[in-house]
Parts: sequence; structure tokens; C-alpha cells
Amino acid sequence: MCMELHELRHFELRELYYFVAVAEELHFARAAERVGIQQSPLSKAITAMEQRLGVRLFARDRRRTQLTAVGQVLLNSARRVIAEVDQARLDLLAAAAGRAGRLRIAIVDGFQPRIAGLLRQTYQEDPGIHVQVVQQSLSEQRRLLRAGLIDVGLVSAISDLPLAWNHDCNCAPVLGLGDLGEDIDARPLWRDASSAILARDHSLAGMTEIEWEALNSSPLLIVGDGAAACGSCSTLVQHHVRSRVHHIATVGLLLTLAACGKGVGLLAQALAGTIHRDDVVVRPLLRRRPRITTYLLRRIDDEAPVVARFLERARKLAQS
Repeated sequence: MCMELHELRHFELRELYYFVAVAEELHFARAAERVGIQQSPLSKAITAMEQRLGVRLFARDRRRTQLTAVGQVLLNSARRVIAEVDQARLDLLAAAAGRAGRLRIAIVDGFQPRIAGLLRQTYQEDPGIHVQVVQQSLSEQRRLLRAGLIDVGLVSAISDLPLAWNHDCNCAPVLGLGDLGEDIDARPLWRDASSAILARDHSLAGMTEIEWEALNSSPLLIVGDGAAACGSCSTLVQHHVRSRVHHIATVGLLLTLAACGKGVGLLAQALAGTIHRDDVVVRPLLRRRPRITTYLLRRIDDEAPVVARFLERARKLAQS
């Protein structure tokens, strides 16, 4: 027989701790030392419990203290209640430290292995966090963040893109994140050099390394839906970028289009190194090569410890 929780509603949690200490020690002096009080108030607390319940919990005389059958019933339930309370306290502390709870992460297609490493660390170091990962575009991540349907977004943007489009301007267009609004924070995590993805029969496929200038006449294939920006001449840059740069939804589609000769794909070196297809080749770019920056997106007003801990883990990984 086990006493239910609602039957214990008249007990103070302190009394249950006292009772369990006496029931396990079967010695009032040792039990008093265990709970940190004097023997006399402990004995009075147990007697008050018995009087309130109208039962005897202990059979005691000058030589020994024994648990009664009724006391054994209470001991089973009291241990269960105390275990649940202790677990609730641990869960609360874990949540406050960002080690428990729910973390909803959205990523775009085309992420390098470092993202997998970041997620793996989260799974291993914080098993109390229920992590949900979905694939969404940048524009959809913005919407989901504002709606409170995801907690973190991971996106990439190409920077330092040297396009020879106007001899009167030396600026380098950035295929960035666009206007995220004042309610979304974008934290840069790391930057990766890019590699070129070419059809196997491309005229440059036979080279082991490619100068960026050799790609000036080629359409560029980039995963994502970022916006172009460039100082005081952004309108001209955007027109030029849109005519030459094609945003592709997925890495798989980018590889297919590159294999068909529809353009040269740009991917982070770490990701490009994982590609093994017979119809494309991967070549590193020399000098003026564009870089791909990975950003972590979150709501400005989101102070959840689990999000802060994930951001700190991402920062440490970026610095390693």
C-alpha cells in the first residue's frame, strides 16, 4: 500500500524530511544530527505528526526505535515525494543555467561540418535540452523568430565579393542578410573561405587552383536568399549582382545546375570538401576569394538561459 500525494497535503515538506531521517536512522539523536536540529524539537515534531494523523509511526522505548506498519506506508510515499521535490529543484537549477528546456533551431541548407559539431556538443553536454532542428530559408527564419516559433536561426552570407562591374567603383558587394529589423540580433560566428564548384567539362576544371578573376564572366550560384548591398552605389550593385548572382534554394540544386554548366557554384571550403560527385569538380580560389560568414539569429528580447548558453557555446567553437 502506498499513500497518495493528495493524502500528504497536510504535511510540511520539512516534516517529511524529519520523518524520513528518523525512519532510516531509527535513532533520534543521529536523525537530529542528520537534519541539523536538536533532538528535542525533532521528537516533538514526530509526536505532533502522530497526533495530527491519529496513528503511531514509531514504536519506541528506552532501548530502541522501530517503524510501525503504518509508518512504513508513510515512508514509501515520503521518499517518493522528497525525490520528486529534489528532482524539481534540480530541473529548476538546470533550466536557470540553460541546461534544460526546449531549443528550436532553424538552419539553411548548405552548412559546413562546424554546425554539426555545434549541435553534437549541445546533445552531449546538455542532454536535458530537447533540441528541435528544422531547415528554413533566411526569410522564413525571420518570420518564425518574430512569431516565437523558433529560438535560434543559423544562416550564412557571402562577403568580400569582388565583382568587376564598374571601373569607377572599387567597393566589394556583400550578399548579406538584408534588413533584419530592430527586433532581431545577428551575431557573426565565423568566416570561411569559399571554393568553386564547376562542371567536370568546364574550361577551368583542369586547373588545381583558380584565380578569382578567371570567373569574371561566369554566372555565380549561391545558396540562400540574401540581399546585395554596397555603400553609395547600392542600386547599381544590386542590379549587377542580380544579373550575375543566382540564389539557389539547396546545395543539391546548386550542384545540379553547376554540373549542367549553368554557372559556377560558391560554397564554404569545409562544405565543398564533403562533396563527392562525378559530374562536378571542387577547386580552391586564390587571393581575392569571397568569404562566407555564418551568423546566429535570435530575438533581441529573448533572455532565455538555454538560448544564451547555446550562443556562448557557438562563440567558443568559433574561437577554437
